[in-house]
Amino acid sequence: MWWNWSAAEDPGVRGALEVSGPLAALLPLPTIQAPVDPNFHDIVTPRVGVEWRPPGTPYGLAAVRAGYGYEPTPTPRPIGAQNLLDSDKHIIGAGLGFRFRDPWGILRKDADLDVHGQYFSFAQREASKTDPTDPIGDLVFGGDRWTAGAIVTIHF
Repeated sequence: MWWNWSAAEDPGVRGALEVSGPLAALLPLPTIQAPVDPNFHDIVTPRVGVEWRPPGTPYGLAAVRAGYGYEPTPTPRPIGAQNLLDSDKHIIGAGLGFRFRDPWGILRKDADLDVHGQYFSFAQREASKTDPTDPIGDLVFGGDRWTAGAIVTIHF
């Protein structure tokens, strides 16, 4: 899959704040930065998935699924005032699908239960800041994330 990140605009907050009246001199106004080109680049994210369905079983385990994806980061290394933190990602997913009959007789047709999990591995990345006024400073970031979920489908 191709992602057109080079067309993305600065995700920063923009706006204007105006204060008038006798208390205007006492209120400090926040500094609002002008939009900056984030210099994102386009990426291609290859993904592959497989599914196996056991033959001849109308109920119970209906599908076994697995997949892998790689997503390179579209963001340049953060060195200036911006802190747009992202890194390359490896994504591994797995899931099981089940078909079952309503044991209470409420539904007219069968129902499906799909459970899934994903593991994200974010590559470690360093950011050596060149802006001496940056309040964050140099960074090292990366890590792991796990997700899980379930979907119930009721057929009508």
